Amino acid sequence: MVKQPYYGKIHRQISLQHPLKSLLLGLTMLVFATPTLAADSPGLDRLMDGQGRANHQNRIEKLVFENGKTYTWKDFSGWGKEIFLNGSVKRPPTGARPSEPISKYFKCITCHNYEREDPDPTNQDPEARFEWIEKTSQEIFLLQGATMWGVVNRETFYADYYGIYHHLCVPEGKKPPSTPCGPLLKVCGPGCRTMDPASLEDAIQVCSAYCSAGRYLEQWELYALLAFFWDQEIRLKDLDLSPEQAAHVKEVLTSHSPDPQYAKGLRGLLAGRYAKKADHTFRGNFNSTRYTSGGSIVVEYEDGSKYAGDAGIGERLWRLSCARCHGTKNLPQKATHFTRDLGKFHKMLAKGTRHRSKPYMPNFTLERLSRQQAADILLYLRQIAR
Repeated sequence: MVKQPYYGKIHRQISLQHPLKSLLLGLTMLVFATPTLAADSPGLDRLMDGQGRANHQNRIEKLVFENGKTYTWKDFSGWGKEIFLNGSVKRPPTGARPSEPISKYFKCITCHNYEREDPDPTNQDPEARFEWIEKTSQEIFLLQGATMWGVVNRETFYADYYGIYHHLCVPEGKKPPSTPCGPLLKVCGPGCRTMDPASLEDAIQVCSAYCSAGRYLEQWELYALLAFFWDQEIRLKDLDLSPEQAAHVKEVLTSHSPDPQYAKGLRGLLAGRYAKKADHTFRGNFNSTRYTSGGSIVVEYEDGSKYAGDAGIGERLWRLSCARCHGTKNLPQKATHFTRDLGKFHKMLAKGTRHRSKPYMPNFTLERLSRQQAADILLYLRQIAR
């Protein structure tokens, strides 16, 4: 059976359940109360009894530059946003102005959003994402990389398909080498070590030096990006709890001495409301692509699933995904030339192009672009390439 494009409404039911009787009683009693969640919604790090933000604040306060100056969290977060959007900082705290670009080709925003991109924080679904963009006019895009919103709340990086990156090397000291340091024959170069998949800092350095075909970050640049990312952490208001539930969670978990067992139960509930990693599922190899009598394209995959394209939807999807790179300074060639070889088109989506020290195309996993969306884009490109 051929699957037709469908972007239906998203239905989700939020329920809080826990075996602890005291927890159930506390939540049930909320029926008789009318609390409201304050505008200052606490971040997950604080609610989960973490020290990540506080520890980074401490590092920023202790970082003294050559001129003897120190800077505030706001300064670092502002520099981090500049790096994310522009690849460099106009007025950096040290060195030449502007700072040296991280990459000649890519910026973080090329492949990553920095706002919430999924209506359900636990479900990385590109079709639901597309519907959400259409409904809300959010300034987010269907990009190859996961959003940096909530990245500080994740527990592992380069998961699933991208686990192949776990052998890459990152700086061991404060002063990074000027070029990526391997590995060469499975050994990292001097001053470097193998990345830690549980370290956000290591993930950032891998992205900067390898994924962006650029360089490693200086310490202040790394601290700046981390401050910016901490300002995009998931907050209580983002977890789709009722106002009563959220107010109760806030009251308990921000108090000075909550009951340990009760607090543990609440934190367990929160832990199920957001993704701990960005999933990356290989999209699979296509089996065949053919035209129907009506001019549509039907794409069939090795598992037997088939998808018919819709050019109208494909045009909008194209602008939200492929057009972010194709037809720009980095990749001036139009992607329509890929449609002359349909096998190449699908191979590019599944595996990208070979990574080099120049512009290349990262692949799209199923969490970033669905098979249906690929069929829609393909039909649109075939139509405009005629």
